[in-house]
Amino acid sequence: AREAVPPSWLPFRACDDGELVFHNSIVPGAFTREMIGGADASTAMYASLCVPRARARGLVVVVHTAIGAREAFVERCCDALASVGFDAVAPDLYDAGACVFDKDTQRAIRGGIERRAAFGARKVRETVRAFRRETKTTQPWCALGFCLGGQVVLDCARGLGADGDEDVLDDVRAVCSFHGVLDGVDLDGTAATSARVLMCHGASDPFVPPENVDACLNDLRQRGIESMQLISFDGVKHGFTRPEKVQQSDFDAGFGYDAEATLASWRACLDLLDDATT
Repeated sequence: AREAVPPSWLPFRACDDGELVFHNSIVPGAFTREMIGGADASTAMYASLCVPRARARGLVVVVHTAIGAREAFVERCCDALASVGFDAVAPDLYDAGACVFDKDTQRAIRGGIERRAAFGARKVRETVRAFRRETKTTQPWCALGFCLGGQVVLDCARGLGADGDEDVLDDVRAVCSFHGVLDGVDLDGTAATSARVLMCHGASDPFVPPENVDACLNDLRQRGIESMQLISFDGVKHGFTRPEKVQQSDFDAGFGYDAEATLASWRACLDLLDDATT
């Protein structure tokens, strides 16, 4: 097995024998970091923000895995996006200010299916609104997410829980899911039918069997989303962008880093963002 990569490299600095093998995105000094608050004074939600020093090409919301927004790779992802000219903001959907490793705690915060929109897509839109308030801009936005975050950004395209958020929903241009939770969901929403949807998926992901993939695609189509693409990587497991997932225990649990899938999915995502914000 490949030697595990230190967490500070995650996920967009995959390395092989000490060399960066793709898209040296992170440019020191090309951006600044700060924090923004919730959508109004009563909101406790906070998000980290990376801002390019040059004029931004657009806003990208980065949505974390089930562990939370304080993983190092979330910050690295924002750094990479800011380095290529995007404002990048990562909301803490748990409002915890720290990683949440206990699964029971995660489930308690997220709640059941009835809270799915309030936990995820609605908080993403609150983040966009907070960014607009802080920056006094109304630029269109995109979103990308990993694992649980992949489900959340797809729910943004579905428009789940969007009543009262139409001004923000109408401005979403694209969403991208990396090894996300793909499913169909029996919840009402006003879909962002003009948004472009990209799903990067490991075909051997045991957590998302083929029938779930089909249910997700059918659900998106039925909601009127026409521009969607599924990139399915043969033989690739869950969490394929995570270079630390190289131990036998990871493989046995259904996880596995794949450098080629990481490179291809990241490039596809950047191409999507380029096209959506041009």
